[in-house]
Amino acid sequence: MTSGNAARNCNRGFSLIELLIVVAIGMIAAAMALPLVSNAVNQIHLSSSATDYANLLQRARMRAVQDDTYYQIQTQTLSGDPIAYVDINKNGSYDTGEPMMVFASGVTYKAQSAGPALSNLKSQFLPLPRCWGEAVFLSAVCAEHAKQSMGSCNPESRGQNS
Repeated sequence: MTSGNAARNCNRGFSLIELLIVVAIGMIAAAMALPLVSNAVNQIHLSSSATDYANLLQRARMRAVQDDTYYQIQTQTLSGDPIAYVDINKNGSYDTGEPMMVFASGVTYKAQSAGPALSNLKSQFLPLPRCWGEAVFLSAVCAEHAKQSMGSCNPESRGQNS
């Protein structure tokens, strides 16, 4: 071996600094991707649980029509896993053979009382009231016009004195 070949053999491969830079870049990329992957996994668990619950509701509906009675969907914990089931024998607890589903890991069910208040559902979920398709702030103008004309709100006559 000549001294020129020995010098070339020593320069093969990566230096420690180059290797550390590549590893650092990889770790930064992994740290940026981890929350996205975690969020995607949680979304998949939630979506699959929602689909399973909707299927359970449909099974309860079909069974209720078939048997001409009312069935409740109950929730409880079975062997540490949260489940929902159709209470066929109406005893308030899960029995083998009743339709059921297991919520995916990380998904917890909430009691009905944890939902929105029933007293103001209209204001929470329905659009704001409108007068002939116009925004709410115009409804005051509409009401005033109706009082003046002693009739209904007519958008064409707005702004005219009767």
